[in-house]
Amino acid sequence: MNNSIIQIQNLKFNWDKSKVPFIIIPELEVLKSEHLLIKGDSGSGKTTFLNLISGVLPLSSGEIKILGENLVDVSSSKRDAIRANHMGVIFQMFNLIPYLSVIENVLIPIHFSEVKKNKIRAKGIGPKEEAIRLLTELGLQQKEIHEKKVTELSVGQQQRVAAARALIGSPEIILADEPTSALDENNSMRFLDLLLEECKKNNSTLLYVSHDSRIHQKFQQSISIHDFTEDMPIAEKTKKEAVVCS
Repeated sequence: MNNSIIQIQNLKFNWDKSKVPFIIIPELEVLKSEHLLIKGDSGSGKTTFLNLISGVLPLSSGEIKILGENLVDVSSSKRDAIRANHMGVIFQMFNLIPYLSVIENVLIPIHFSEVKKNKIRAKGIGPKEEAIRLLTELGLQQKEIHEKKVTELSVGQQQRVAAARALIGSPEIILADEPTSALDENNSMRFLDLLLEECKKNNSTLLYVSHDSRIHQKFQQSISIHDFTEDMPIAEKTKKEAVVCS
């Protein structure tokens, strides 16, 4: 049985009408439940890579298969459905909805995916109970926190809410884009350990972007984005990355 979650063949990505590829990946395979560290300096192309995996950006050539589905061969709405049903994303800036409560933020993916909703039902519990379970596992067990607006929380607490939102519905793939960049070393390591443990419980494949070399030993596999990007000045790469993130 094929255990691949992500398969990449002859991937090339060009910015705009540039004839020079920004990212070239001849071949890459990520297996079910594998935890992959994607290393690289800030602005080197790591976020672009995640956006290609999630289907937000289209390839210039080659293929990316997610759970056997080639993103090149499907419509943009189908790519959106693959992302909604099978992926969870932890953004660098968290992207929480400020006027919603903690629980309401965690439940957002359920409103866009019957697949995730059905996975929760299969556990014999409701979405809110699952949200509370995830928050508790991630260290936010206090009931009074659950009903607070996310703007009332610390940065570290907001980060854990973002992780719970990504994990709800047990998606096959978790994409984490430098989620600890705003935290100190101790809190960063604590959060990473919690995230790895939750991914292990859910059998989720984790793609974790970071420029922190200290966390290398926590991952089964690591790649450097510099191995796949063309020689472009770092300032120009950062500019391109900013366009994607905006």
